[in-house]
Amino acid sequence: MEHLHQATLEKWKATTQEVCAAAYAPYRQGTIFPQMVVGCDDRLNRVLLEELKGLGR
Repeated sequence: MEHLHQATLEKWKATTQEVCAAAYAPYRQGTIFPQMVVGCDDRLNRVLLEELKGLGR
């Protein structure tokens, strides 16, 4: 991603993973837990991309 420094991107990845895992913690023992976390991560990344749209142009 060109709009974020590598260190910031790494923090974003770690933070979204932590937030999504916490949000769906009640489902941790279920088979759908990984899918829920991936979906959460995807939604947060889409929001980030929308926020960054138009920057750097």
